[in-house]
Amino acid sequence: MEIIFPLSPKILLFYYDPNVYKISAKKVYLVDTKNESDINHLNMLQYINCSNNLYFNNSISRLLIDKLEFAAAKFRTKGKANVKIYNRDLSSQERKDPLIVLSKVDYKCKLSLDFTKILRKSKRHIIDKKAIYLRNEIICRHYSKFIQLVDQSKYRPMQFRKYLEDIGYY
Repeated sequence: MEIIFPLSPKILLFYYDPNVYKISAKKVYLVDTKNESDINHLNMLQYINCSNNLYFNNSISRLLIDKLEFAAAKFRTKGKANVKIYNRDLSSQERKDPLIVLSKVDYKCKLSLDFTKILRKSKRHIIDKKAIYLRNEIICRHYSKFIQLVDQSKYRPMQFRKYLEDIGYY
Protein backbone atom coordinates (compact mmCIF):
# COMPACT_ATOMS: atom_id res chain seq x y z
CA MET A 1 0.00 0.00 0.00
CA GLU A 2 1.14 3.47 -0.72
CA ILE A 3 -0.41 6.86 -0.14
CA ILE A 4 0.63 9.67 -2.44
CA PHE A 5 -0.37 13.20 -1.53
CA PRO A 6 0.72 16.21 -3.62
CA LEU A 7 1.82 19.19 -1.53
CA SER A 8 2.78 21.46 -4.43
CA PRO A 9 3.43 21.12 -8.18
CA LYS A 10 6.95 19.81 -7.44
CA ILE A 11 6.63 18.14 -4.03
CA LEU A 12 4.56 15.17 -2.90
CA LEU A 13 4.31 13.19 0.28
CA PHE A 14 4.81 9.48 -0.29
CA TYR A 15 3.85 7.02 2.44
CA TYR A 16 4.62 3.41 1.72
CA ASP A 17 4.58 0.04 3.43
CA PRO A 18 8.22 -0.92 4.16
CA ASN A 19 7.15 -4.58 4.21
CA VAL A 20 6.21 -4.27 0.55
CA TYR A 21 8.38 -1.52 -0.96
CA LYS A 22 12.00 -0.47 -0.79
CA ILE A 23 13.14 3.04 -1.60
CA SER A 24 16.28 3.07 -3.73
CA ALA A 25 18.60 4.43 -1.04
CA LYS A 26 18.87 3.44 2.62
CA LYS A 27 17.46 5.80 5.25
CA VAL A 28 16.50 8.41 2.67
CA TYR A 29 13.63 10.68 3.58
CA LEU A 30 13.74 12.77 0.43
CA VAL A 31 13.80 11.44 -3.11
CA ASP A 32 14.44 13.79 -5.99
CA THR A 33 13.29 12.46 -9.34
CA LYS A 34 13.66 14.08 -12.71
CA ASN A 35 12.55 10.89 -14.45
CA GLU A 36 9.74 11.96 -16.78
CA SER A 37 8.16 8.50 -16.71
CA ASP A 38 7.94 8.59 -12.88
CA ILE A 39 6.40 12.05 -12.97
CA ASN A 40 3.86 11.01 -15.59
CA HIS A 41 2.93 7.86 -13.61
CA LEU A 42 2.45 9.89 -10.42
CA ASN A 43 0.33 12.47 -12.25
CA MET A 44 -1.75 9.71 -13.83
CA LEU A 45 -2.31 8.16 -10.40
CA GLN A 46 -3.67 11.48 -9.17
CA TYR A 47 -6.04 11.60 -12.14
CA ILE A 48 -7.23 8.02 -11.55
CA ASN A 49 -8.01 8.67 -7.89
CA CYS A 50 -9.49 12.15 -8.03
CA SER A 51 -13.19 12.63 -7.37
CA ASN A 52 -14.09 15.70 -9.37
CA ASN A 53 -11.22 18.18 -9.51
CA LEU A 54 -7.61 18.32 -10.59
CA TYR A 55 -5.52 21.42 -10.09
CA PHE A 56 -2.68 22.52 -12.35
CA ASN A 57 -0.37 25.48 -12.46
CA ASN A 58 0.40 27.47 -15.63
CA SER A 59 3.41 25.36 -16.59
CA ILE A 60 1.38 22.41 -17.92
CA SER A 61 0.01 22.40 -21.44
CA ARG A 62 -3.51 21.47 -22.46
CA LEU A 63 -2.01 18.75 -24.67
CA LEU A 64 -0.30 17.13 -21.67
CA ILE A 65 -3.54 17.27 -19.65
CA ASP A 66 -5.40 15.58 -22.53
CA LYS A 67 -2.72 12.87 -22.76
CA LEU A 68 -2.98 12.30 -19.01
CA GLU A 69 -6.77 12.03 -19.22
CA PHE A 70 -6.59 9.56 -22.12
CA ALA A 71 -3.95 7.36 -20.42
CA ALA A 72 -5.81 7.27 -17.08
CA ALA A 73 -9.33 6.81 -18.47
CA LYS A 74 -9.04 3.02 -18.78
CA PHE A 75 -8.21 2.72 -15.07
CA ARG A 76 -11.01 4.91 -13.75
CA THR A 77 -14.28 3.32 -12.74
CA LYS A 78 -17.63 4.86 -12.02
CA GLY A 79 -17.65 3.62 -8.42
CA LYS A 80 -15.17 4.81 -5.81
CA ALA A 81 -16.11 2.20 -3.19
CA ASN A 82 -17.15 -1.42 -2.87
CA VAL A 83 -19.94 -2.42 -0.52
CA LYS A 84 -20.38 -6.04 0.54
CA ILE A 85 -22.99 -7.35 2.94
CA TYR A 86 -22.34 -10.54 4.87
CA ASN A 87 -25.25 -12.16 6.70
CA ARG A 88 -24.32 -13.76 9.99
CA ASP A 89 -24.78 -17.41 10.81
CA LEU A 90 -28.48 -17.85 11.59
CA SER A 91 -27.76 -20.61 14.11
CA SER A 92 -25.90 -18.16 16.34
CA GLN A 93 -27.64 -16.78 19.42
CA GLU A 94 -26.03 -13.39 18.88
CA ARG A 95 -27.61 -10.49 17.04
CA LYS A 96 -28.54 -11.25 13.46
CA ASP A 97 -27.49 -7.88 12.01
CA PRO A 98 -25.46 -8.22 8.81
CA LEU A 99 -21.82 -7.20 8.62
CA ILE A 100 -21.44 -4.39 6.09
CA VAL A 101 -17.96 -3.94 4.65
CA LEU A 102 -17.06 -0.76 2.77
CA SER A 103 -13.75 -0.67 0.93
CA LYS A 104 -12.05 1.61 -1.54
CA VAL A 105 -11.88 0.47 -5.15
CA ASP A 106 -8.34 -0.73 -5.84
CA TYR A 107 -6.98 0.49 -9.15
CA LYS A 108 -4.58 -1.88 -10.88
CA CYS A 109 -2.44 0.42 -12.99
CA LYS A 110 0.91 -1.34 -12.35
CA LEU A 111 2.59 1.76 -10.98
CA SER A 112 6.30 1.55 -11.64
CA LEU A 113 8.68 4.15 -10.23
CA ASP A 114 12.47 4.16 -10.65
CA PHE A 115 13.05 4.96 -6.98
CA THR A 116 10.90 2.11 -5.59
CA LYS A 117 11.19 -1.63 -5.72
CA ILE A 118 8.63 -4.25 -4.66
CA LEU A 119 10.25 -6.62 -2.17
CA ARG A 120 10.32 -10.28 -3.11
CA LYS A 121 8.83 -11.35 0.25
CA SER A 122 5.70 -9.27 -0.41
CA LYS A 123 5.04 -11.13 -3.67
CA ARG A 124 4.82 -14.40 -1.70
CA HIS A 125 2.02 -13.07 0.50
CA ILE A 126 -1.24 -14.78 -0.48
CA ILE A 127 -4.42 -12.74 -0.27
CA ASP A 128 -7.45 -14.92 0.35
CA LYS A 129 -10.89 -14.13 1.76
CA LYS A 130 -9.84 -13.19 5.30
CA ALA A 131 -11.43 -10.03 6.65
CA ILE A 132 -8.24 -9.01 8.47
CA TYR A 133 -4.55 -9.56 7.74
CA LEU A 134 -2.19 -9.07 10.65
CA ARG A 135 0.98 -7.19 9.76
CA ASN A 136 2.48 -7.46 13.22
CA GLU A 137 1.22 -10.37 15.32
CA ILE A 138 3.37 -9.32 18.28
CA ILE A 139 1.59 -5.95 18.49
CA CYS A 140 -1.76 -7.75 18.31
CA ARG A 141 -0.79 -10.00 21.21
CA HIS A 142 0.35 -6.96 23.21
CA TYR A 143 -2.93 -5.24 22.39
CA SER A 144 -4.94 -8.22 23.66
CA LYS A 145 -3.01 -8.10 26.95
CA PHE A 146 -3.50 -4.32 27.07
CA ILE A 147 -7.30 -4.70 26.69
CA GLN A 148 -7.31 -7.11 29.63
CA LEU A 149 -5.47 -4.49 31.70
CA VAL A 150 -7.96 -1.82 30.58
CA ASP A 151 -10.77 -4.10 31.80
CA GLN A 152 -8.93 -4.28 35.14
CA SER A 153 -8.75 -0.42 35.17
CA LYS A 154 -4.94 -0.48 35.10
CA TYR A 155 -4.89 1.59 31.87
CA ARG A 156 -7.35 3.81 30.03
CA PRO A 157 -8.33 2.81 26.47
CA MET A 158 -6.22 5.56 24.86
CA GLN A 159 -3.01 4.55 26.68
CA PHE A 160 -1.79 1.75 24.40
CA ARG A 161 1.40 3.63 23.55
CA LYS A 162 2.07 4.16 27.27
CA TYR A 163 1.53 0.44 27.85
CA LEU A 164 4.06 -0.37 25.11
CA GLU A 165 6.56 2.03 26.69
CA ASP A 166 5.93 0.48 30.12
CA ILE A 167 6.72 -3.03 28.88
CA GLY A 168 9.83 -1.81 27.07
CA TYR A 169 8.53 -2.24 23.52
CA TYR A 170 9.79 1.26 22.59
